[in-house]
Amino acid sequence: MADKITKVDTMLAEGESVAMRIKPKALPFTLKKSATAIFAGLVLIVIFAVFALSFNNDLSMLMLLNIFENASFGGFKTLFTIVFLVLPIAFISLRMVLAIMEHKNTEYVVTNKRVFISSGVLGVDCDHIYFYDIDSVRADVTFFEKIFGVGTVILASDSKGYAFRQISDVYKIANEIQAITRTEKTDALYPNDKR
Repeated sequence: MADKITKVDTMLAEGESVAMRIKPKALPFTLKKSATAIFAGLVLIVIFAVFALSFNNDLSMLMLLNIFENASFGGFKTLFTIVFLVLPIAFISLRMVLAIMEHKNTEYVVTNKRVFISSGVLGVDCDHIYFYDIDSVRADVTFFEKIFGVGTVILASDSKGYAFRQISDVYKIANEIQAITRTEKTDALYPNDKR
């Protein structure tokens, strides 16, 4: 079966070949992208639960039954339920769907000349950096990433920073990119006939 042609493939120059295609791991990528929404949503849901207990002294269906019982969709209880329960759940769900869509479009590609980072939710943005422009390569593994067995490779240049987020084999990939960068810079500064 032939590989799927991506946006990066259409941007390759003559003589440029793909050395590595790296995809972030889905679960940590999605959770990391959605963390703020999940935290904010859970705070609102906890506030809802605390107030629901004070109104009803019962958490059975968290006041939702009261709303549907009298079929009146007006009033403070309904508004309170929508703001502190329905909206946070919808917000968390929407952010998770957007993160899943972004994961689908995220790809890190290393060629023999440069590194591409392709990502986006609806549209796909593709950025690249040539190896001779890379100043440093660093592997970073946070506590969250360590739990999932992933990490981030950070590529720094004078103008911008680039990151391969939530990828497996983070140290191996960082070392490979560093080796290619060192070779490219050495070739540019000291051509083979002068080494």
